[in-house]
Amino acid sequence: MHSHGDSVLPLVLIGCGAVSQRSYLPALRALQSAGRLRVTALVDDDERACHAMAQFFPSAQQTGTLDDVVAPAGSLAIVASGLDTRSDHLAIALARRWHVLAEAPISISTARAHALLETAKTQDVLFAVAHPRRFFPAVRYLRELCQDQPLGALLHIDMAEGGPLPRSAARPQAGVMLESGIHALDLLIWWLGEPQQMSYSDDAFGGFEINARAELIFGTDTTASLHVTRDWTSPQRYRFEFERGLAEWAVDEARQLTLQLSGTRAALRGELLAPLGNSSVRSSALASRAQCLHTQLAHVITAIRGGEALEISGEQTLAALQWVERCYARRRPLLQPWLTAEEQARLQTPLTETFSTLP
Repeated sequence: MHSHGDSVLPLVLIGCGAVSQRSYLPALRALQSAGRLRVTALVDDDERACHAMAQFFPSAQQTGTLDDVVAPAGSLAIVASGLDTRSDHLAIALARRWHVLAEAPISISTARAHALLETAKTQDVLFAVAHPRRFFPAVRYLRELCQDQPLGALLHIDMAEGGPLPRSAARPQAGVMLESGIHALDLLIWWLGEPQQMSYSDDAFGGFEINARAELIFGTDTTASLHVTRDWTSPQRYRFEFERGLAEWAVDEARQLTLQLSGTRAALRGELLAPLGNSSVRSSALASRAQCLHTQLAHVITAIRGGEALEISGEQTLAALQWVERCYARRRPLLQPWLTAEEQARLQTPLTETFSTLP
């Protein structure tokens, strides 16, 4: 594995749009100030997006194409470009023997994703996938509740996220299940393992779906319902029903949860703190959302230098993409009572709640 040792790691940022400006910018500035990385190139065919990032990294090369980028093997490329070009950018970065940290999904198909991961192995570079939610204290606490069962066995999870897109939002490049639902599926699989059964419906009508629903069964006793949307107001929360209590997590809240123990008259909503101990020092709040992306990026740098094993590799995130493909392969039309009889007939296959058992 090529390593820069203790030297400053060159970094190429591919895609300077909203994701980079909102999420990566604070972490990149902090890690560059700490001497752990140096942003050497900003790549985006939108000059305005490049300029927006360049004001914080004035010495970085600005270019609209990867062809012009000069960076040595062993550099790190953050690939935050749109889904339509993401896998192509990953292929170029890997061909240059750059380590990569990619936004999810890394491709629109598992076949292309497998090919990219094989290239990473051949080139002997790390392939990391950005899932900062997995670093959220609240998400890790929920994993403990699901796996260690202090509230008893998990019976059901109801998951709902998304909402109407703002007028300024970029045109979607894939259906809502692939662009948004895949992140929920990744968490489900990380919490519970892969499901045994699934039913799925959406409103694609031959194009991109904007509403999708999935019902999943894990083992023999746990079920999950997932609804992702681009046009309806969503509760934006996951609700967990355990044998001895309930838990609720608001989407993207890094360190807050609501808990209610069975038989109690009220629920508790609060911030997760460091575990209580004998110290007289007040327990400190755990990491915020911004700090979690910083944590993952810092972890990737440490892994490149050989300091620890990579925590979220491309291989570990393939299962969610495979399940999106299975959903699409078994899609049924979402119930839409507002459609005319003719439009309903065009759907051809009626919605069914029948589960299809998958291998």
